[in-house]
Amino acid sequence: MFSSKMPKLNGICDKSFILQIALIIPFVLICLPSSISRRSDFGDNVPSIVDLIPSIGFLIVISFLREVLACNVFIKLGDKYIPRKPEWTDEFRKFRVERFGLTLFKTMYYFIITPLGIYLFRHEDWMPSALFGVGKSDLNALWEDFPISQPVKYMALYYCFELGYHLHSLMFHLYLPARNDFYETLLHHLVTVFLVVLSYINNCARIGVLVMVLHDIVDAIMYTAKSLNDISNDYVVIPAFSMLVIAYARFRLWVFPRYVISAAYNAKNFIPETATCGYLVWCMFLVLLVSLYGLHIYWFALIIDMIKKLVTNQGIVDPHATKKAVGQEN
Repeated sequence: MFSSKMPKLNGICDKSFILQIALIIPFVLICLPSSISRRSDFGDNVPSIVDLIPSIGFLIVISFLREVLACNVFIKLGDKYIPRKPEWTDEFRKFRVERFGLTLFKTMYYFIITPLGIYLFRHEDWMPSALFGVGKSDLNALWEDFPISQPVKYMALYYCFELGYHLHSLMFHLYLPARNDFYETLLHHLVTVFLVVLSYINNCARIGVLVMVLHDIVDAIMYTAKSLNDISNDYVVIPAFSMLVIAYARFRLWVFPRYVISAAYNAKNFIPETATCGYLVWCMFLVLLVSLYGLHIYWFALIIDMIKKLVTNQGIVDPHATKKAVGQEN
């Protein structure tokens, strides 16, 4: 199942990602039993992990669609519209075409899930206006009646959809040939899956929605920009990457700590004394969110570097490329 060859650790960044993974996994395993048994603390009003079983169906469907669309239909589009440059080998152009197919598939997914998430929860009082909420934008409402907060309509279905996609991403990441960004992306996938599952079964799904909507907004723009970059049309590539920088800075560097991390920190005031390992689970959530924010900062620096190379015609090195392809990426 796993990639045939794990990439070597490349400098201090990769080592820090591995260290975070090594620390986070035991932390999650310690918190998991008490999280799964949360119903024994507070009754049937607390969501059950059984609610997330349909995510397996979404995992299968999304994986199937990826094979059909990304690996077949969209590749044909890429072969038609991606130019043939004299300095490109056939192997490198094939890599660009395959990458286009995958990024277009992800663009399609995020242009479905992003407006869906905003539409479903925009009227909730806990959805901030910074994420297009039209209610009271009251972050304290995230913890109203916690830990027995009343379920929100379509919340479980939305969670299953998102969890199915992120499980599919983790599965393909481990199965396909290792890329330059293997360790940081592995950290990202693990943190995301842990946050989705644990936020739901601890009845913290409201703040989980904020995390997912916030990330989906940026990913929709990011994969659009990547798709356009493979077509190599500067008239659309430069504006697309400019929009990405603005969206990334606004949502992942400002909205995320300002609204999500601060609200998560404030949750300590709502943890009942009767919650088994309540404060330990709270610490775990903060660790996961801070780890995610660290990745945001790291990736934003890479995006800025990509923009500089794009503007100065140095070419863009995609961190999602395999090492073999990187040699011709410039």
